[in-house]
Amino acid sequence: MVAGVQLAIKTCGAKRGIIAIEDNKPDAIDQLSHLIEKTDNLQLAICQTKYPQGGERQLINAVLGKVVPTGGLPCDVRVVVINVATAAAIAWACLESRPVTERIVTVTGKGVKEPGNFMVPVGMLLSGLIEQCGGLTDTAEKVLSGGPMMGPATSHLNVPILKGTSGITVMSRDEVSRVEETACIRCSRCVDYCPLGLVPTQIAHAVKARNLDTALKYDLLACIECGSCAYVCPARIPLLQYLRAGKAMARIAEENEKRRQTEVGSKNRE
Repeated sequence: MVAGVQLAIKTCGAKRGIIAIEDNKPDAIDQLSHLIEKTDNLQLAICQTKYPQGGERQLINAVLGKVVPTGGLPCDVRVVVINVATAAAIAWACLESRPVTERIVTVTGKGVKEPGNFMVPVGMLLSGLIEQCGGLTDTAEKVLSGGPMMGPATSHLNVPILKGTSGITVMSRDEVSRVEETACIRCSRCVDYCPLGLVPTQIAHAVKARNLDTALKYDLLACIECGSCAYVCPARIPLLQYLRAGKAMARIAEENEKRRQTEVGSKNRE
């Protein structure tokens, strides 16, 4: 991972690299401190353990005090962010000519018998991985591709592990909430807890009404899908699902517009 960061620094033409670690990982902090002590372009940043601290926008602000503009990218503030798996993959590719054919996946939750971390070949079926964990418990209810805040539920286990799959969460029957959605009471909790300061309820209402222009006006595409809004909502409105649906609507609208422009261009050439 350290070698991958060094390669990324050289490729980007950066002056230095910063490895950010949350303060609940003392072993990793000690090991990395030893590994980089003789380097002159690497340093550690010990961050407060806080969700969603790992998001690149929040990490840039926490470490460098820079704010990525809404709708912008880290490069707009002269920063490049890569994660641990990407850094390791860079080193494997450049130093060992090794492609990304496997990755470490965390399997956790009360719905699996033997949770743990596994080196998994990309393309392996989720059912096979869960079988390696001893299988599902009798109380298993929902399987998430990811963590409990952002991971989407899977409808079946015959799906492959992808190169971006970092974790699988298997929730038990007791952990799955079945509270009915009620009307929004305008408490503004979703706004208070949104790390980007968006207004999730306004976006959700626009998506429900299929009013894409209004959803985009409230910066729908800036959402990082952290799930904080849905987690704190007292009305149990599935805000994250609405925002994801809105993004899907935006992608379809963009594809249709590109197709229309292509057809118009073809007709003009004729």
